[in-house]
Amino acid sequence: MENVVGARHEFHDDQYASEWADRFVPTPERLQLFDAIIDRIVEASLPSRHIVELDIGPGYLAARLLEAIPGVTYEGVDFSHSMLELAAARLGSHDSRVQFAQADLTTEDWGKGFHVPSAPLFQPGLCTISGARKTPGMSISPVAGSFRKAECC
Repeated sequence: MENVVGARHEFHDDQYASEWADRFVPTPERLQLFDAIIDRIVEASLPSRHIVELDIGPGYLAARLLEAIPGVTYEGVDFSHSMLELAAARLGSHDSRVQFAQADLTTEDWGKGFHVPSAPLFQPGLCTISGARKTPGMSISPVAGSFRKAECC
């Protein structure tokens, strides 16, 4: 059986990914959530300002964050090469501060060799990174909008 998370999508198809990104442009409410995440990052006393976003998708949050926080560097991870291309295009003006990595987050060892910064930005439920170097940081759940000190990272 194929490993499926949530609904079936065709995010490896360039046209599907592009149409999906066009349908899910952030709403005003989503932009408020992005701004709350940005405020929390700015307020936090962090040893570095390197953010990792799991499931970067088309890069909407990354674009807002990179624009708002000039000194931050960003690493976007996604399983879809098509989504990574959309994010790279959207974040082109910030290319010196952004890196991308393709990874299947449903596998046990997806994080092997992956650099985990001291201030990671994580999607909910993906705080454990097998085989990765782990350092204390902040776990931010953009879906739920909750903020907490990371215990697992």
